[in-house]
Amino acid sequence: MPRSMIVTAQLGLLVALAACSPAQPPMTPVDIELVETRVDLGHAVAGGYVSGAMQIRAGDQGGVVAQISPSCGCTIVDGVTPASLKSGEILRAPVALDLSRLPDQGKAPGAEPRIIERTVSIVSEKGTRLTATLVATVSGLFHLEPAQARFVTVVPGRQARVDVAVTGPPAPRIAGVETGRDDLAWIPGSAPDRGILEWSPAAAGDLEAFVTLRLDDARAGELRLRVTGRAESPLSVDPESIENLDALATRPVIARITLQRRDGLPLEILGVSCTAHRVETEIAPGSGPVRTVRVLVPVLALPAEIQGVVMIRTNVEGAEVVEVPVRVRGRT
Repeated sequence: MPRSMIVTAQLGLLVALAACSPAQPPMTPVDIELVETRVDLGHAVAGGYVSGAMQIRAGDQGGVVAQISPSCGCTIVDGVTPASLKSGEILRAPVALDLSRLPDQGKAPGAEPRIIERTVSIVSEKGTRLTATLVATVSGLFHLEPAQARFVTVVPGRQARVDVAVTGPPAPRIAGVETGRDDLAWIPGSAPDRGILEWSPAAAGDLEAFVTLRLDDARAGELRLRVTGRAESPLSVDPESIENLDALATRPVIARITLQRRDGLPLEILGVSCTAHRVETEIAPGSGPVRTVRVLVPVLALPAEIQGVVMIRTNVEGAEVVEVPVRVRGRT
């Protein structure tokens, strides 16, 4: 048989086989995927707290992250779902391990470090399921006391302190400390394995930070200390503002501002004034940690609106002047 006929026959057989083969289903486009399936949160101490972020990337046609679920109570996920992502967009979902929630605090059984792994499940709107593994290395040699530092309620303008120590079979030495905040300071202690963490809040609010401690022993890595706290004004003020946008023009508006010292000591009101014209203020008689200021807004001539600030001077450090906005609008 001529060679050309053999080649033609082989081609015909291939075409026939291809025609008989079942059609392959089209590939389903990926809507979301993990940039990395393992998230290394770094070194931790028993009972400590470590955090990081996992990254979820959308496919070519975009995707929606419908749900992010931790595998246990020690795993913390801080992400808002559903989250819509454009093509190629990456969602950074904060994650953390709180080892204080484990029955054994995550302690290493010996001198060798302990690897702790926990998983997080991610589900897309189309049903795609992903699993990320969080990894933390718990030191078996060194420990922090406390494993997590918390400041109780602090008054802005004042300082609060927490003693911190590094313990372990070898004699640890703290080589360096990074607080990452202007209002957090590290004060070396009486020994090289300890120190004092000082918080000086400038205003009311919550504290959530991490302090990094570096030891002179390379086996320790970087020890991260979670620091939390809350700063509150030494005075509570009720109400914090006076607003009436539907006041009757035929009668004055009378309001009362109650101030209370949180420490229970006597509160002295040294003076009261208002920036708004014609608004009258009066200090109610009394003594003790709770005092009242009476505010009177006169009858308004329509159309009229009064805006200003009531200024209350006190004997309380950190709250020497309390400002209460006032806004009153009259109607017929």
